[in-house]
Amino acid sequence: METEKFEMGKVTEYLINLITKQVENNGIVVWYDPEKTYTGVIETLSIPDTTILRYEDSFFSLRAQIEPFLEFIGENGKPKNECEVPPRLIVYVPQGRSETHYALVEVECSGVIMEPGASHWQRNTRLRVMAEQVFKKIAPDSVNDISRQ
Repeated sequence: METEKFEMGKVTEYLINLITKQVENNGIVVWYDPEKTYTGVIETLSIPDTTILRYEDSFFSLRAQIEPFLEFIGENGKPKNECEVPPRLIVYVPQGRSETHYALVEVECSGVIMEPGASHWQRNTRLRVMAEQVFKKIAPDSVNDISRQ
């Protein structure tokens, strides 16, 4: 059985740019994908100097993988003074945040959350919202028609 190669389109490119900016600005990104819309993206995602962890079957296992990155985070959720370079980490969870029962709350507080419906548009991964942002640039006259589809 041949594995499908994920091809990047404009919306995917836009998403990767959003994630990259969040990593650059915040260091740690917890990315929730309850509809598993972006499993193809996460399988091929590569951002320089960034570790990508993925929830598979256990939050205990995932937290154990995350723990070394949190050594550099102080009680205030910010990098410690002696930390010259803050950690660059993406934690991908193919579930809704409400389904996790706060399993990643320390990680969330140390970085930012990206998820469908996030209040800040630069962290909102709802496909319709991202498509609207892309089409505002490439087809501004058609963006309203496209967003209704």
